[in-house]
Amino acid sequence: MINSTEVLIKEKEKQKQELVTQMEVIKEKYLEQLIVFVDLWIEKESLSTIKSNPDKVIDLGESRAKELKNEIMKLREGSSELVYKNMNSQHIWWHTNQDKALYYGDGYKLLNRIDKPIRKMFGVLGGILADYGIVKIGTDYGAFNSSAASSSWSNEGYKMRITYSDELYETNKAYVSLISETQRINLEIEELENQKKRENVEEWWDSL
Repeated sequence: MINSTEVLIKEKEKQKQELVTQMEVIKEKYLEQLIVFVDLWIEKESLSTIKSNPDKVIDLGESRAKELKNEIMKLREGSSELVYKNMNSQHIWWHTNQDKALYYGDGYKLLNRIDKPIRKMFGVLGGILADYGIVKIGTDYGAFNSSAASSSWSNEGYKMRITYSDELYETNKAYVSLISETQRINLEIEELENQKKRENVEEWWDSL
């Protein structure tokens, strides 16, 4: 016979599953918004870098400069593939890899576990620009006197501040809110499970 505690556990688990489903929907919205942002960011950042390094670009000559431009255009056209390749891993998203850490929906900061792979993804542009000698890839340690040390790019990707779109910040905030709500239900389920053990201590003892 199912007791009242078991009924409560099932209700809480149902509530949790509904939240996880909502988070999956928000994740897909996140990715769609990110595709648009990535395309525009690559366009803006590449143009800014070209304008900041006119001598290096001119020294390429028309043929090589055209090659570089085509490489950047191909990268932009592949924004969707780039995003899904780098941002669809389960370990990035809390609802597929839950933990008990606290998360805050800061207005102008994405979750670190989301921001980090975005920076790595943007490193693809840095690699292209470096291949044509426009920028140098720095490191996150040592060699502070090297010109590469002050680069916007490192082996970990793009390392300067990224200002994301308002839509991405709002989606991030909604996602973090659902994390908090789901964590609260997880704690309630955990307490109910412990209560169930106390109510059925003999049965629990025999199961050990």
